[in-house]
Amino acid sequence: MGIASILGSYVYKASYDDLPQNVITGTKDRLLDFLGCALDSSRRMSMEPVIRVLKAYGGKEEATVIGERVKLPCSFATMVNSHYGLLQDGSRFASQHQGVIIIPAALAVSEARCSTKAVSGKELILAIVLGYEVMLRIGIAMYPSALMRGFSPTTIHGPMGAVAAASKLLGLDEESTINALSIASLMGSGFQVTDRAPHPLFSFQCGRASEAGVLCALAAQAGLKGSDEILEEGFFPAFSNEYHLDVIEKDLGKDYMLPRKTYLKFHAGCRVLHIPIDAALYMKNSHNIGWEDIEQVKIKIGAVPLTFDIENPKTGRQAEYSIAFGVSVAFIYGDASIDRFTDSTLWDDRVQQLMRKTIVEHDPELDREYPQKRPAIVEITTKSGKVFSHKLDLAKGEPENPLSKSEIENKFNYMASKVVNEETRRKIIDYVNRLETMEDITGLFPLLAGK
Repeated sequence: MGIASILGSYVYKASYDDLPQNVITGTKDRLLDFLGCALDSSRRMSMEPVIRVLKAYGGKEEATVIGERVKLPCSFATMVNSHYGLLQDGSRFASQHQGVIIIPAALAVSEARCSTKAVSGKELILAIVLGYEVMLRIGIAMYPSALMRGFSPTTIHGPMGAVAAASKLLGLDEESTINALSIASLMGSGFQVTDRAPHPLFSFQCGRASEAGVLCALAAQAGLKGSDEILEEGFFPAFSNEYHLDVIEKDLGKDYMLPRKTYLKFHAGCRVLHIPIDAALYMKNSHNIGWEDIEQVKIKIGAVPLTFDIENPKTGRQAEYSIAFGVSVAFIYGDASIDRFTDSTLWDDRVQQLMRKTIVEHDPELDREYPQKRPAIVEITTKSGKVFSHKLDLAKGEPENPLSKSEIENKFNYMASKVVNEETRRKIIDYVNRLETMEDITGLFPLLAGK
């Protein structure tokens, strides 16, 4: 049996009743987190040029474009709603972002289907879980090889995560679901280098991956056939030099990837910044260290995280990948929120001064536990000669160090506050919290349209 058959049969047979409570709760947390990030991105990284092009094609107004008060055909709305925000969820075990691919597909297909048949909250939750299962298992199986070859794990694995969610919501039979997954393996593409390109270019790359999953599910529903061995014979060897296919089937349907292999972001910027930021904030608060007191900051990290670091960023966008910048703003401002990653903050004299005092270097000892841990050591030398050092293994938001319910809701409110009012935000939070009790989720979509 090929990988497409293994995963497709699993997706087809899976039931909401199979899901443990922690998986259900984790899914709702990720849905709310995505909605906050997407609403923020709708104003911060306008997709208006893409919307204008897609609207010119016409078609049914099937699904809401988040934050835009526009409806587009299902696949087009999926593409636009893959706003790649700076605070999306991800996985250190696959170096990818799942929610930005899977959730837009699940929402758009659900809304389109609601026009003829009600979609329940349980159906939406199950579809998202299945998308995460497929995308994470494929991603973990080929990490870090695909990443080191320059591919974007998010966008090469994404079509198969999106197609799993879409296939379940469309009610495809077992054969069609297998075909859909097989077809989706042809659609993966994208380069890691676009991660640092001007916004919203990477959003467009993510959008195509999410859209591809929806289109592949629809094509399989219409009768397009796939090839059962295409993943092991084509996809894996094409995108990676080393892969481990045993990950795909191991404890499938028993040991869920969500939430235990995923994280939610507490800070903005690339994930590799977050452990040094957490360590810096710990020392700032524990030892009352002011940025003016610092003579030198030395940060030690592993080899893989170091590949993401930009030593001398020139723009706020590049600063999203600068460990020195992240630690500097943490000491100066006391946080590393999304509004810190701007050109004006980067060129703040205080930030520039502290960045010049910051050294980021590789420590081979920190590679030993990666990616089970992603450790960093931050060492501060003060002008008075005192030395403080703190090591952290995992950033806040990892499954071993999760965000609390209130932290997730506070983050949502902060991210969505400039797009929807307080009453609407309260309604969205309440809707997501009660999602599994909803027999028809049609009422969710008008809340996402924005002002």
